[in-house]
Amino acid sequence: MTNDTSCPSEFALERWRFGELAASSEEAPLVAHVDGCPACRRRQAELAEADSLPPDSDAIWSRALAGGFVGRQSPGLRWMPHPLRWVAAATLGVAFAATLVGALRRPNPDALTKGEAWQLGVIAKARDGSLRRLDPGAPLSPGDRLRFEVFTNRPRADIALVMLDSAGKVSRLAPTAERSLSIPGGRKVLLDEAVELDGALGSERIVLVACDRSMEVSDVVASARRALAAAHGDPRQVDSLGTGCHEETFWITKVIK
Repeated sequence: MTNDTSCPSEFALERWRFGELAASSEEAPLVAHVDGCPACRRRQAELAEADSLPPDSDAIWSRALAGGFVGRQSPGLRWMPHPLRWVAAATLGVAFAATLVGALRRPNPDALTKGEAWQLGVIAKARDGSLRRLDPGAPLSPGDRLRFEVFTNRPRADIALVMLDSAGKVSRLAPTAERSLSIPGGRKVLLDEAVELDGALGSERIVLVACDRSMEVSDVVASARRALAAAHGDPRQVDSLGTGCHEETFWITKVIK
């Protein structure tokens, strides 16, 4: 290959760097391309530098469960334990489950531009070190840690994450900076921030707010508080935070296992 050939994806470069392509039919042409492509060699060096570990290491949570290349963001941001005030609640019953399903199916009032896609993934690390990618409504335990993975096919977007609880409280999840985090489109991005769950039980609503402009994270938190207050403290009844931006919801449930 020569460097005028389309470059391999970051996922392919990462698989090669971690030895997953050794002795495969993909390895030789990829090596030949990178040898003749300064841009790919430079990108490979950047990927290696970004991996000088933390946040919360364990090989960055096993490369976020090997869910494709995970781009690290904001080298100045590091993992910080973020205990949340979880609300004590009864175990999720049939009536609540029906309400929850309805909320998950409720259309987002901020309509997507045609062809636009967003994904909010949540990865959990249990106290025993085991990792899993969560489904919405997944049961979690005190001491579990969560990390967040975002994908968009927009060229670039600004994001912030908050959490709403049934006690009428809003917790800021990411970023830790005052302004929203700008992420590139076209690949999954693992955020540096994580949260550690405390001993209270209940259900929580994680909301990703995504805009084509920079935002004050405090404004997003304020919008979430107003929306939750208008819903009488019930996050299941919040249709939108009213930010004027796209919003994605992910539910989790805190139980004793």
